[in-house]
Amino acid sequence: MIKLETKLPFKVIFSAVDITDILSAETELGVALPDEFRNFLLAYNGIQFLELPELRFWGSEEFSLLERIYGIAPQPMEGDIRAEQNSRFLRQWQVPSELVCFAEGPCSQFLFGACGEVLHWDSQTRPPENIEEAKCCVDLFLETVAPSFEQFLKMI
Repeated sequence: MIKLETKLPFKVIFSAVDITDILSAETELGVALPDEFRNFLLAYNGIQFLELPELRFWGSEEFSLLERIYGIAPQPMEGDIRAEQNSRFLRQWQVPSELVCFAEGPCSQFLFGACGEVLHWDSQTRPPENIEEAKCCVDLFLETVAPSFEQFLKMI
């Protein structure tokens, strides 16, 4: 089981889930979630911070605010990882479907990379004009901020 060690107040967004709920969401997403995130869902199933933590990125002076880590709702809705994966923002930017958006801040999106690393996307960046521009922009605007979800949680 994973434990969130933060002094910042937060609330759990959705009621408890079990592994079948997670497997069903993964099937819908078409991607297996990292084991650490699965354990987080079993323990918390999404959280909303009442005071926004300032995340300092690995080896950088940059930071971002974290507002919410998504969970799995009984049906797709705001804060549900499936609904957020299908958001206008991700479609507009042509973000590859294997990159799963799992958290957000006021001006940021956090995604899992292909190997479970945590990527940051500054969502204040100008959207692309067309699909060709979007395809070349994705790699330019994603920054690795932690090698794993567990390390990401330690930043909070």
